[in-house]
Amino acid sequence: MKTEQRINNPGPLENTKITRYEDIDWRGSREKVLKFQMRIAVATKTGNYKLVRTLQKTLISTFEARAWAVRQVVTNKGGKTPGVDKVVWTSAESKMKAIENLKIKAKYKASPVRRILIPKEGTDKFRALGIPTMKDRAMQALHALALIPAAECTADPNSYGYRPYKSAQDAMTYLKTILDMKGAPVWILDADITGFFDNITHLRCVMNNIKTIDPKVASEARSSHRYERSEYSQNG
Repeated sequence: MKTEQRINNPGPLENTKITRYEDIDWRGSREKVLKFQMRIAVATKTGNYKLVRTLQKTLISTFEARAWAVRQVVTNKGGKTPGVDKVVWTSAESKMKAIENLKIKAKYKASPVRRILIPKEGTDKFRALGIPTMKDRAMQALHALALIPAAECTADPNSYGYRPYKSAQDAMTYLKTILDMKGAPVWILDADITGFFDNITHLRCVMNNIKTIDPKVASEARSSHRYERSEYSQNG
């Protein structure tokens, strides 16, 4: 009973008063975010989607979640690659300002992505790579903190691509377990759908499979994939 009460009335995270990026308690911030993510997961499993949305909106408004989103962007291997606005966050001051500016606003609009054409190995064709602005990347990372706990609760347990804490080695282990069983399949079909990610309706796919997502968030995710033609480049 006490556990249920804590889940249904988690209360907001502390209103952290930090003015310098160097003073952020990353371990403490991560623990607070993880606790909120656990509450989101429990609420998802019990089917309380109204509570899930409330928890998600509360989480993405906290200083801790915004700080982690910015940290993910700047520590990523593409953290020094700008989008169409040519902005990168390199100084502690710019990172702290980014955290402050990451507050969710009704007028937020994703910028077009910078498009780069990368040669496909062994062919004369190119693969289009879209590079969002630093702010849009941070906004995506922020919402991912709230969406992933819910998505993982409803995802296929035997799906391993682009999943947190899962890898190709996990897929190989599962396949070995299945193939070692008595009466296991003799043939394995390896198939690929040409241009799959280039042609599916991403917004519809997300809305149909993550029931707790805010429609406004999904709409912004779609608009952030617009290409800025003036940023066409083949050299990266």
